[in-house]
Amino acid sequence: MEPLIQLTRDKTIVRGSKENLASLRAAFLTQHWLRLPQFASPDILRLIQSGLSDDIFQLRIHEGIARELATGPDAGWSLLTVLFNDLALFETIREITGCQEIQCFTGRIYRMNPGTDHYDAWHDDLGGHRLVAMSLNLAEEPHQGGVLQIRDRGTRQILAEVDNTTYGDAIIFDLSPELQHRVTSVVGAVPRTAFAGWFRSYPSIRQLFTGDHSFADEHGH
Repeated sequence: MEPLIQLTRDKTIVRGSKENLASLRAAFLTQHWLRLPQFASPDILRLIQSGLSDDIFQLRIHEGIARELATGPDAGWSLLTVLFNDLALFETIREITGCQEIQCFTGRIYRMNPGTDHYDAWHDDLGGHRLVAMSLNLAEEPHQGGVLQIRDRGTRQILAEVDNTTYGDAIIFDLSPELQHRVTSVVGAVPRTAFAGWFRSYPSIRQLFTGDHSFADEHGH
């Protein structure tokens, strides 16, 4: 079955009807997250994977929140940043989430290795004009652990546990003062590798690519 929403080298393809998107919106509003199967096309994944050598990852620490490996602005990151900043994708995410203020997407490629001190603590990702989070799985083999958990901030009740282990699938999830999320430790032998970040209300795409903006892009899954 062809994916309803797919990122290709040329454009974002939306095959879903208005009824399909309305169903996705109902699911997102109910469970606070949504899976987008086969979100990245095979040709994009091949391009990204060809540049994901171990030596491009460097230790990244966000004190008290996360310890992981992340790449710099390499070719894979640059390609995904351009492709994610697509007006058709923005319009589709607006329709699914109800966040009409979306103006850009920023993210990074990161990795959590099993059997290390890599961790991700409960946090909300609020600030920095962030509206909705998204994570694209870039691991060719399924990893163990590395589960996205979403909880009610007040009661600490777990509302969702999302295991995104399929290569090329993406997860979008809600950001709210009432919610927190984290990624559990990775176990086994396969690292968790993803391109993750946020749809934001600022800056605009033009400001993002000309550097005419100011915000700190600290962390996200």
